[in-house]
Parts: sequence; C-alpha cells; structure tokens
Amino acid sequence: MEKEPGQHKTSAEAPGEAEHDEVIEAGASLEYFKALREKAGESGISNVQRADFKTAVALDEMKKPDQRMGLKQLYALWCEKGNAKWLNPSKELGRLRDICLLYMGNVSTLRPLVQILLKLTNHGVSPHAFLHYVVLPRMGDDFDWRQWHLRHFGALSIIADMVIEIKKHPPFDKEILGSSSYPLARDIVIIKYFARPLCSLSEKQLGITEYQKAYIDLWRGFYLDNSLHIYFLKRNILPVLYRYAAKLEFNQLIQILANVPTIENAFRSFYPDTNGPVDENEMSLHLYHRDFLLSIAQREQRKFTTFHFTQELKAYVNIIASLLNARSGIYLCNFFAKIMRQKKDPIIAEALNRLINLIEDDGGMFVYQWHAERMIRLPKSHMEIFLNDVLAGRGLHPDYPRIHHLFNHRNDEVKREHLRGVAESLGIWDETLQNAYDRRDFSERTVLTHYMARNTEAAEIIQKAKHDICEGHD
Repeated sequence: MEKEPGQHKTSAEAPGEAEHDEVIEAGASLEYFKALREKAGESGISNVQRADFKTAVALDEMKKPDQRMGLKQLYALWCEKGNAKWLNPSKELGRLRDICLLYMGNVSTLRPLVQILLKLTNHGVSPHAFLHYVVLPRMGDDFDWRQWHLRHFGALSIIADMVIEIKKHPPFDKEILGSSSYPLARDIVIIKYFARPLCSLSEKQLGITEYQKAYIDLWRGFYLDNSLHIYFLKRNILPVLYRYAAKLEFNQLIQILANVPTIENAFRSFYPDTNGPVDENEMSLHLYHRDFLLSIAQREQRKFTTFHFTQELKAYVNIIASLLNARSGIYLCNFFAKIMRQKKDPIIAEALNRLINLIEDDGGMFVYQWHAERMIRLPKSHMEIFLNDVLAGRGLHPDYPRIHHLFNHRNDEVKREHLRGVAESLGIWDETLQNAYDRRDFSERTVLTHYMARNTEAAEIIQKAKHDICEGHD
C-alpha cells in the first residue's frame, strides 16, 4: 500500500544511500545498481525502462561533479516509488541535454529541473509524464539555455506543487480513474488533463494564489468516471487548451472549464456507464471536425484570434450544460453543434447560448430547433432584436406556432398535484422539488430524475429499461 506523502524518505535519506555514494566514488558501481534493481523489481518497473535509465545514470556519473545533471538520486527514487506504468525519464531529459551541448552549455543547468522531478517522484508522480506533457511543450524549443532558470524553472516548480496538491484529493487519490469501460491511469490524467494546460503560463500568473485555488477546486469537482464526459473533454476542451495554452491567461482557462463539472453531472445522471459505454458517434458532441487541425485552419482563415476561440468554446460548453438539463436532453446537442461547426462564428455561438436560456422548455425539440433556425437566418445585427422578442414573449417568439398555448388546460394543475403526491409517497419530496414546483418546471422527468438520484438500485433498473426501449428490446 502506498504511503502518505511526507512519510516517504527521499533516496538521500534512505538507509544505505551514503554507502552507495562511497561505492560509486570508489568506482565499484555494480553493487549500487544491483541494489536498485531489486527495488525496481519490487515496484514492478519494466526491466527495459530500468536498464535504459541506469545507462543514463552511469554516463552522468562519469562526468565531473560540477558537470552532472544529478540523475543518480532521481534514479534511486524512481526505482523505489515507481510502478509498472512508469517510463524512463532520461530520454526526455536527453532532448534538453542535447540543447545544452549543442549551444555550448553545461548540462548542470538542468539540476533545478531534476530537483523538481525529485519532488514529484517522491509524491508518486511519474517524472516521465511530467517531462513529456509539461516540460518539453514549454521549453523544448527554447534554445537559450542561459535563460531557462528565469523563464521556466520557477513556473514548473509551481505547476509541480499544484500537481502534488490535487493528487491528495478525490478522485485523484486512486491509481486508476475513468469508468469500467474507459479506464485511465491517474498519472496521465493529472499531468495531461490538469497540468498540461498550465504549461505555458508565466511564473507571475501561476503565482496568483486566487487562480491556483480556483483551478484546483474546479478539478476537485470532477468525478472522471463517465465515458461520455471523458470523450467530450478529449474532443472539445483539451485540444483547444493545448494548442492555445501559450496565448491563454490563467483566468481564461478557469472560465472555459467553469461549466464542465455541470456537464459531467448531467452525463452521470442521465447517461451512466452501467449499461456499457455510450456510442459517441451517435451523440456527435463535437464542436470541431474529426480533423482538428483542419477545423482550426478554417477558423484561422476567418481571422479567429485566441479571444474568438475562447468565446466560441465557452459558449459551446454553456450550451451543452443548458441542453443537458432540458427535457429533450442530449439529443439536441448534435443539432446545435452542427450549426456551430457550419457557422464558425463566436458571435452566433454566444447568441445561441443566450437563446437556449430564454426558450420555454416545453419538453420537445421543435421549440429549440424552430427558434435557432429562425435566428441564424437573420443578419447578426438583428439577432439582438430577435432575442429581445423571445424574452418579451416569456420564452417564445411572437411568430412561433404556439397552438397548445391557445387553450388553458385545466388538467395541467391536476397533473402537477398528482406528481407532487407521487413524490411525497416515494418519500423524495424536498426543497429541490419544491423549487421546481414553484418555478412550474415540474414534470414526470423531474420526479424520475430525483428518484433515481436518491435510489441507486432503482436507478440501475430504470436505466436498463430505458436502454432496452431505445435498442428495441422492450
């Protein structure tokens, strides 16, 4: 069982490490590497990965003390704390070492970076993953090694501290994340999803405590146990954050991600993985075409700036969050995503986002489709007038064919009272349902969703019944 951070001893504190140093200095390194090989075997590290790293350490130790990177201590800790999924970090460090050598530098310049890797390794985070997804994207193309300390090492140290902090909290305190049908290694999720978007931020921005806390709290709100949500993140959010990380501000990252936990909660409630993974191709929850670079190129041809990408993506996230809470659910998402893929216009995206929040949700798809199609045919200068008309009409445009609004259905109130009685008899009537009742946003789906959230066993049966009906097995 893995020990708590802080209970670990670093390799410098580990018993016998001083003797290993003396052995190395005496030239008898065989016993040192043999002892570490046994540690690596206990940790489950691959012999191939260990052998390659060991070679890099031996070469580093052959240099004069003031010309070494200091890999020996990292190797010892890597052997002790690693697992079967950890890869050899020396290959990634080799790219930075080559820059130093090519431009007449000293590889000892990398010692502060190795110290950062030691800190991460001691807390059970793969140094290879951090190098591959954070360090190299940030400084792999910076050939001015004399400025590395000022430009990069301080920022990387802050990112490492944030990684260590998020690892203490659920769901990141487990080795394997994701769902049963979509398992994910924790190290990859923390580094690739959480840390990678931060890799290009300046030390000054990263040092803002308020932003650090907001970003960590955001990710603490994730469960990462739903296949459809993971698919949504990988297809829509992360690619943009990766590509434009160097141009985004810290607060912009937080704004883009702000509504994503809401989307995850909706996916988990309405589309759990209990009956196997959802077919992502049917859902089509992607703002960008499968050829992501083509989508980006098309937008850049339209003079998109980083602000436009951020505005469009924020609007899309908000649209999906709103639609998943509408009674037509996820089946409207593809309709709006298709419009946004065709228009590629952040102003239209924001107008659609506002429209969805104004429309009266009558339980059908037609009301959303009618208003959206009518609005996007208008010049952009007239869309504000259209939205004001919908607002004045209490969620419906004056031209909307509202046949069912011509009659006052006396049965509506009877139905509401009946549903309230059902909820009370099930023992689930509470403040949430009372608020929905008062807002007149009270339907069979409201009661059923609330019941499923309160009764896990029944939720599985109901979800399976819904799945069977959709598949034609009813």
